[in-house]
Amino acid sequence: MRGKISRRILVAGLLLFGVLASSFTVHGVSPTKIYVDPQSIEDTNLSPGKTFSIKINTANVSNLSGYDFNMSYNTVILTCIGVLVGPLGNMPNPMWKIDDEKGNVWVNVTYGTPLTAYSPETLTSFTFMVQGRGSGVFDLYHTNLVNSSGQPISHEVSDGYFVNGSPYDLNKDGHVNIVDVVIVATSFGKKEGDPGWDPRADVNGDGVVNIIDLVLIGTHFGET
Repeated sequence: MRGKISRRILVAGLLLFGVLASSFTVHGVSPTKIYVDPQSIEDTNLSPGKTFSIKINTANVSNLSGYDFNMSYNTVILTCIGVLVGPLGNMPNPMWKIDDEKGNVWVNVTYGTPLTAYSPETLTSFTFMVQGRGSGVFDLYHTNLVNSSGQPISHEVSDGYFVNGSPYDLNKDGHVNIVDVVIVATSFGKKEGDPGWDPRADVNGDGVVNIIDLVLIGTHFGET
């Protein structure tokens, strides 16, 4: 009888150990991240003069005492007009520099109390004003995270993407011009599934390239 009880205790102990080990593994292997949020902004309504914001978040980080990073952006279409460092309740000591000629921002932050965050936590947010139309990458580079001992924290980095180009700019070069007319003209009369079908030429998305598509391009010709 004692042997059966001992075996049951052993089995229960092994099961409990397995659950704890599994839980530890999940947290242990989750990499620390620093990333742009949202990862992609694709909005033709973000026309010149409008503003929007992005966040630089971290997740799965423990004992974060400070960080610094650079981020580049496309100055042809964007201007950085604001920086906000958080989380505000942590009383961070921030420094930053905006170089709008080169399209680069640098941020350096030291925390009074080390930050631990397994769920996403915003480190910095940026506000941009739209200057033109086109696309670009929010490229995070030279990212450094350090713990309270001054040791680097290994982490993964994810960039962001922005596009506000006109839907009539078929080749996405920032202009509605003769190139876009040629794209439609080359596929004129073709239907979806035909040899040589170019979905870009079907401007209104009705499954056929016809005069309506040409008129749409002509109406917006010269736009940027």
